[in-house]
This record gives sequence, structure tokens and C-alpha cells, in this order.
Amino acid sequence: MGRYELGEPIGRGGMGQVWAGRDPELGRHVAIKLIHPREDSTRLEADARIARFRREAQIMARLAHPGVPQIYDIVPDPAGGERLFIVMQRLYGSTLRDICAAFGPLPISWAACLGVHLCSVLTYTGSVPLVHRDLKPANIMITDNGLAMVLDFGIAALLDGDHTTLTPTGSAVGTPRYMSPEQIQAGEVTPRSDLYALGCVLYELLAGQTPFTQDNVHSLLYHHVYETPVPVRERRPETAGELDLLIRELLAKRPEDRPASAQEVLVRLVPFLLGPGETGDGEGWPQSLSTLVHPGPAWFTAPSATSHITAFDTDRIREADSLFEGQEFARALTLYQDHLAELAAKGAEDSSEALKLRGQVAYCLMKLGEVAQALEAFELVLKTAVETFPPDDLFLLTTRRRHGLLLHSAGRLLEAFHVLVALYTDLLQHLGAESSETHRVREALNRLRRQLRPGK
Repeated sequence: MGRYELGEPIGRGGMGQVWAGRDPELGRHVAIKLIHPREDSTRLEADARIARFRREAQIMARLAHPGVPQIYDIVPDPAGGERLFIVMQRLYGSTLRDICAAFGPLPISWAACLGVHLCSVLTYTGSVPLVHRDLKPANIMITDNGLAMVLDFGIAALLDGDHTTLTPTGSAVGTPRYMSPEQIQAGEVTPRSDLYALGCVLYELLAGQTPFTQDNVHSLLYHHVYETPVPVRERRPETAGELDLLIRELLAKRPEDRPASAQEVLVRLVPFLLGPGETGDGEGWPQSLSTLVHPGPAWFTAPSATSHITAFDTDRIREADSLFEGQEFARALTLYQDHLAELAAKGAEDSSEALKLRGQVAYCLMKLGEVAQALEAFELVLKTAVETFPPDDLFLLTTRRRHGLLLHSAGRLLEAFHVLVALYTDLLQHLGAESSETHRVREALNRLRRQLRPGK
């Protein structure tokens, strides 16, 4: 497919099938989303679907947030047909739909942490301005490194003057179990429409079911418009009254009765967060469920001219993380090092934020082939990290794995083996045998055993 190599299918989005792919020129793995007109489509319908698909790419290309996958390219059908391809950041993890199916009701602190991630995304997209219109667990991915990513902007509605109607007039757009009353009634959608969907998602995380569960679609839509859901606290008594109230307000029938903004919801979720490394009232995190990244300043800050966070903290760190995820390690390295210098100037060179940045620097050096520098950087990071973070912290576990793999690449096989064996034991204890992190280390140990015992 032009410069891109197409791999196996990995899923479906609201607008088309998604395939694994590779960009050989940049040496990075990508996801490739494709669409082609349905066989029974009229020419007008086919053109409308393609127009929506193009608009998804254009919308997502404008977004620069750690909770939104990056768009790299849009490619017409090389064969001259009507298909289009969006080339985007490849994500590794599980959808929230799959997590809910596997674990049922989730810890309150986990749900609150996820809510903060999602509110941060909605605060950012609301400043574009943009409404998603189909926020639901299937469109939320929890990546292996603990980020909540919002997927599929194919039916998002731009609010900056682009009011092109790309769906039949009067038809409801969205998914019935998470659809706001105004969407059902084909009314005006606003950022508060996404807050209603967020309320449905949080309700499901805490109660183990959506606010309304009718099988008949018409009955389900009727309940969203006219009926009041059973309060979360009745389904899960340990839910705090303030959290129950917040979810009831998110699910208000009239948009003006919901919270004013995603930023307000974020602030109200903060009291239900655990501190980094804390386990809470005995509920902890489900075994094998990846811990979400504990929200830092960039997640809590609304994009505004009066923000107390500097432009570097918000924009350039987002840019650095985006470059890092896109495997553009040389450019990411420069930005990470610049920010470390700023933290040092503020006397924060020993903060947990700085430590995590130094871990990113070490990994960038590793990927750029600077083995000696990378090893030294990893060893310095780990020396402090083991005293700063709890043993089950995902950053610490990931950094230990990267250090072990780098020792392996450097030919220091016995050292790598001992590092990874100790890590594997801890991963079994903290993440379980089925986690992706445990699986990676297990595969690395198997390779090392074959190299250390040739012929056996």
C-alpha cells in the first residue's frame, strides 16, 4: 500500500477496519484504518462515508494530547479505487469494553483515575472546539503503559463553523447505551453531550452495568430521554455520596443541569484518587489489570491563557510524548532534556517527574544506539527509582525491563539474565502471569536461556 506495509487486521472502528502496518522508511509500526463503500451503497452514500472518513483524519490531526492517538498520514487508494487509508499511531493495550467484560465493577479509585484521564481529553477537545458524540468503552483504550486513549473521532462534530451535515437529517448519531437525550432527539450537541456519555461510562465502571439495560433499542432510547436511572450507590453501597451525586448530575436529562465543563468534573473526581503507590481501602487494583498512569499536572490543567502551567509543560511535553510514541527518539530526546534542565533550574531535579523524564531519556538513548550512555542513564535512574517508587510501580517495572533488554543487546548476557529473572519474579507477584509486561520478560528470558545454553 504505497510506502506502507499492511499486516493483519487488529480491529474495527466506527468508520472502518483497522490493520497493523509498518512504515519502513521511518522504521516504525503503525495502525492503518481503511474504509470502502458498502456494496449496496449509492454513489451519494459512498461519497458521504468517504467525506466523513477524511474529516476524521483532519480532526484528529489537529489534536495534540497524550490521550488522543496521533495521525501520521492519509492515503488515497493506490489502486485508484474509492477506498481511503488513515495511518496513525499504533496502540498496544485493551479496550475498556474488554476490561469491563473481564473484571466487572472496578475499584472506585481506578474509575476515578480513568475519569480524570477522560476529562483531561474532553477539556482539551472542548477547547478546539470539538464534541466526540460516541464516547463509550469500546472507544477507550487503556494502553500497556497506563494511558487512557480516546479513539474514533469519525462522528465528532466540529463547533468552529464547520457544520456540514454528513448524516441524514434528523437521524440520531451515537451508540444507544451511551447516547445523550439531545442526541436521541436530534437536538444540538455540545461538550455537555460528551459529559452525559462520560456519566454512563463511570456508572458502568462502578455498577458493572450501564444506567439503562433494555434490549429493545426504542425502549432504551425512551429511558435515556424520560426515565431516571437507579443511583449508583444503590447498586454499589460503598460509593461515596459525592461521587454518586456527580454521576447523577452527569446523567441529567437537560444539558444545562449537568456540570458546566469537563474541567469541573475532573476537579470533583480528584478526592477519589489514590496517591501514587497507594492501595486504598483494601480494594487495590484487580490482578492483571494495568495500573493507569497517576495523573500529573498536564492532566489537570485546562488549556487557557491564564493557566499557571507553562507552555513548555503542556505543549512541548505533549509534543515530546507524541514523538516518543511515534518512535522519533532523537527529537523527543532533545525536548525531554530541555525540560529536565528547566526542572533542575527550579530545584526539582530529584522529583518523581524528573525521574520519569530521565527514564525516557535513557530509553531514547537506547533506541538511538548510544549503548554506553543509555546503560549509565538507566543505572542512575534505577538507583534512585527503587527508593522513590513502590515495587509494583509500572514506571519502575518498565525501566527494569528496558535495562535488562539493553544489557542483553550489549552482549552482557549473564547480567541481563539475572536482572530479568529478578524482574520476572516481581512481575508475577504484582501483575500476574498473563500481563503483557510479564509476557515480554518471559520471552526475553527464553531467548537468553537458548543463548546461554547452546545446543541444549
